[in-house]
Amino acid sequence: MVDSPLYRFDAWLRDESSYSRWERTRVIDLSTGLTVPSDARPLPTDFRIEAAVRRPEAPAHLWLNSATPDRREGLELDRDRRNARWLIERGGGTDALPRWFFPEQPAPFAAGLLNLIGRSAAAGFTLVLATWVLAHVIRAVRRIPTVDLEKALSARIVADVLLAAWLVAAAVVTTRAYHQLPHVLDAVSYTFQAGLFAAGKLALAAPPLVDDFRGPFEVLWQGRLFSQYPPGAPAAYALGQVVGLGWLIGPLACLALIGATSWTAGVLFGPGCGLAALGLGVLSPFVLFQAGSFLSHPIAAGLLAGALAAFVAGERDGELRWYALSGALLGAAFLTREAASVLFALPLGARLLATRRWRPLLRICLFGVPFVLTYLVYNQHLTGSPWLLPRTLFNATDHFGFGDGIGFHTRHTLAAGLANTDELLTILQFDLFGWPPLFTLGLLSAPFLVGRPRTWDVLAAAGFLAFVTAYAAYFYHGIALGPRYYFEAMPWLLLLAARGAQLLAQMARSRAAAAIVLGLLALNTLLFYVPLELQRRLDLSGQSGGVKISLDFVQPSLLGPQLTNLPTPSLVVTDDWWLFNTSLAPLNCPRLPDCDVLFALAGTPEAVSALQAQYSGRALLRAVNRAGHIQLISPEGAQLVGKARRG
Repeated sequence: MVDSPLYRFDAWLRDESSYSRWERTRVIDLSTGLTVPSDARPLPTDFRIEAAVRRPEAPAHLWLNSATPDRREGLELDRDRRNARWLIERGGGTDALPRWFFPEQPAPFAAGLLNLIGRSAAAGFTLVLATWVLAHVIRAVRRIPTVDLEKALSARIVADVLLAAWLVAAAVVTTRAYHQLPHVLDAVSYTFQAGLFAAGKLALAAPPLVDDFRGPFEVLWQGRLFSQYPPGAPAAYALGQVVGLGWLIGPLACLALIGATSWTAGVLFGPGCGLAALGLGVLSPFVLFQAGSFLSHPIAAGLLAGALAAFVAGERDGELRWYALSGALLGAAFLTREAASVLFALPLGARLLATRRWRPLLRICLFGVPFVLTYLVYNQHLTGSPWLLPRTLFNATDHFGFGDGIGFHTRHTLAAGLANTDELLTILQFDLFGWPPLFTLGLLSAPFLVGRPRTWDVLAAAGFLAFVTAYAAYFYHGIALGPRYYFEAMPWLLLLAARGAQLLAQMARSRAAAAIVLGLLALNTLLFYVPLELQRRLDLSGQSGGVKISLDFVQPSLLGPQLTNLPTPSLVVTDDWWLFNTSLAPLNCPRLPDCDVLFALAGTPEAVSALQAQYSGRALLRAVNRAGHIQLISPEGAQLVGKARRG
């Protein structure tokens, strides 16, 4: 793709050549204090190198080459892994001296964000200008018939057709790309807890050799096994599992997200804005690829979109029952993603406080409190204290804040938080609508660029910025299938984008011109971005390394994934940590170890022998990866188990 005209255009928009670029590099001879050429042969005996790196994104390296081609040493700056390291390459291998933390200086990263904001504003003005010019061309040519788009396209049947088509597309992605299975580590933990809930359990009694069956982010505490995450998302997926449609819960939640936000936009800004929110939501690759992920984000975002719609209905009708519903949905979202629900509620609470509407505020709190109490009781049952989170038991360093002893990087700084913000906003501008860079953020900022923001524009912007600000204080960017930590802000983002589209039409006095401009951007989504993203994420490959995995012994069905052609009872082992935790662990039943088929991680022959001895009477099978197809073989390797499928 690098040599394609489209990539070159996108790279130009991003000013890609300026990323991770060394500048002002000089070598100083310490004996004389003079600068010597950086390619001097040989270098002085004692010297100092001074250099600046601009906009670090990919790892940046500054190498000292030796006289022999098989050796060099140098500095590596890797903002994503938080590493500054001295590397030594020799004899085909690489050694690294102990790392120190990078980055520490926030100012350059703040400048990078300002650069992104400025370039996005320029893109927003470009959209306004392009729409205005096109509107004048249309009026000059007068070959496009006048159509009342609001009446023609805002009919309920059109909205229903769009939503139904989107649901089919999300179901296809969930089935074809994800095989109706979780493959993000967090999602595996959610489905584990969902299985327990569906079986009527809050925790699993630890089976013998529990570490061989323990999946990602599962807490082993006082002889019980449970997920580190709050119960909201597992409860939603458990309801789906009860009727055999757990794989469809995420798409249905995202359907509610799009539909509720479209209704909200229509009430606040008119039916044309509601239609724009619907179209942009249906178009969004971010929503499409998150829908079937089995993560908590689709559930929380659907609940929060409903809470916003209920709040707006309360403002429209003046009835307290709508505020009660809003409070209940906010509470349910708190059970799903605590921080996200609080961040989302901040602008709503601020609006009620600013207008001194105490009864609606009290009603929201009154109906949200039971869910908070449920959250505390759940913690009490699992950890023995309402204030001790399962997440804290799993990893006490996993929390918001700055300083040492935070997260797997062991430290978090404001500079690192701003680097995370840059990563999240960078992928958001691509994933939100699948457009070339800058134009997405430009459309979101349109209400403010043209000087016509309304109260709800300000609230939506404040709601989104609350997420941006808060997650700068979290040590990890969390990018998986898009900038997922921002997903609960989707109602705010869709409102801003729809308002941007509405203002384009108003500024140009032509809905047709605005539709054409945004339609041209949508061609990039439909013809380029979504097809390539789908290809990149096929067969559980949307994670690090992009390795495709197809489980030949699992077949998707209307009632979810089914194991096929396996002897029972059997024990399936693998020594591949990643394969087990992303693909095989979700296949264990919630009655573990009383499952027809057990899947276990056994890294050594001794571990396999221990499992065989403990679970005797089961056929032993080994999972092997053959060109991306995971097949099961007997210890002798003579019998293949599982019917091969075309990838």
